Amino acid sequence: MKAFLQLFLISVLLLVSVVAVGQVTPSSDDPQYQTISPIQDEVVKQLNIGHNLVQIFKTPVFSGTTAICDSGLVILTVSGATCGVEWFVDSLATTSLGTNDTLQSGSVIMVDTTFYAQTIEAAGADSVIPLPAHSSSFSGNVRGYYFQAPTNFTITGFYVPTDASTAAQHVEVLRFNSGAPPLWSTTTNDFVSLGRWINFSGDTIPACIHIDSGDFIGIYGNRGDVNSYAPAPTTSSIAGYTVSMPRSGMQLPISSNAMQDVFSESGGSISRIFFFYTQDLDTTMNSVDVSVFPSSYELQNETICQGDSFLFAGSYYTMQGTYFDSTYTVNGCDSIIELDLTVDTIPYVTLAPFSPDTICLQSSPVANPAGTPSGGTYSGTGVSGSNFDPSVSGAGTFYVVYTYLNGACSNSDSTAINVIDCTSLDENGEESPLSVYPNPVTDFINIELSTVYNSDLELSVFNAKGQLVIMNELPANTPTFVLNVSSLVNGVYYLTIVTEDKVLLHRFTK
Repeated sequence: MKAFLQLFLISVLLLVSVVAVGQVTPSSDDPQYQTISPIQDEVVKQLNIGHNLVQIFKTPVFSGTTAICDSGLVILTVSGATCGVEWFVDSLATTSLGTNDTLQSGSVIMVDTTFYAQTIEAAGADSVIPLPAHSSSFSGNVRGYYFQAPTNFTITGFYVPTDASTAAQHVEVLRFNSGAPPLWSTTTNDFVSLGRWINFSGDTIPACIHIDSGDFIGIYGNRGDVNSYAPAPTTSSIAGYTVSMPRSGMQLPISSNAMQDVFSESGGSISRIFFFYTQDLDTTMNSVDVSVFPSSYELQNETICQGDSFLFAGSYYTMQGTYFDSTYTVNGCDSIIELDLTVDTIPYVTLAPFSPDTICLQSSPVANPAGTPSGGTYSGTGVSGSNFDPSVSGAGTFYVVYTYLNGACSNSDSTAINVIDCTSLDENGEESPLSVYPNPVTDFINIELSTVYNSDLELSVFNAKGQLVIMNELPANTPTFVLNVSSLVNGVYYLTIVTEDKVLLHRFTK
């Protein structure tokens, strides 16, 4: 009997041992029991990580185009306003320009302008939640913790310690809509992601997440998918309140997956993610002065004649058009010169001959011959307006010039006129090739030339006042000619014949 009892007790002990071992055997499907590295330090202590968000993010830094040319756009950027910025056109914040970190003006700025940025930052020193020291490492699926907020506060940053890895940080923050996440193996997706940072290579991740008292918040993260573990259960403090931070996570790496199918556990290690928070926010109105430097613009109007060229910006231009030369002012702004080049055609100008082209000095002014195109001007000795005045020119041969202007281009033509002093003729003078008889004459006068001319000759008769009274033409090769003067009144007259090389003169009386 004694032997039986001993055997029974041994069997019971073995059975209990087997059952106990079965209860603690890790399951590859159970997230609470995963293989982890040996515990390095079992001492639970508050970690002083030496980070101060006030020093890193408290003072906003403005950058961008604070000096522009008057044809440019303003682009300003603020960094360090972790809880937001709003741009205004005035310091009274009456007209908003937007709430993005970067402000770009919607139109060009022509004068010096001041922009105002109202920034929101943490007031005073930020606080950091205390967490236990690093105990072990776990690679792969992400872990973290959740808590219920004991009061209102604002999360201003995150930091994953480098005990397990120095790779880039991965962090995501959730707000659960229906209380705490369920215990494994139940999961939930009833949450809102308040922020997700993947492969953050800096030190502290800046954030501005407003948390209300009573919110259930989950914080998950690691470095390079390696979790820095601390043993559970974990408690911490927020604004003087003690909070419980149970283990939570998902069965996927966070680096390549957004949080999903989230669960919690009553035991097991948490992944250590410190967060910074404040209960005070400051609003600061900052001013940014933008200086505007003027650009330079010059319009140059030039006109040349067809066939000419104009030198501009080192090149010669012969075609009508608009040309530009662009340089820079001392402030680096555009300096543009615009050339509007007009090319005028050179006009074709003609001037008819005087008819007759010989007049007496005593003659009244005669009209200048017609010039084409019409609208030109006459010039030359003896020219008076649209007439030629022999009393002004005196005796001799003179050229009347007709000039027509087309824009900047002009052209001209000319014709000659002979002026003789008819009162100085002496019919008994030196021997002349011209003979006129009878003299005095009644109705017809005979004209004889001692030289035969091969071209038509111009014959004119002037009265004593120099007025042209008869004009006729002597045919070529005609040595004699009879001129009808019956229409003339009695008086003294002057007959002229213009040959190829001289003017023949003779006085007669009727």
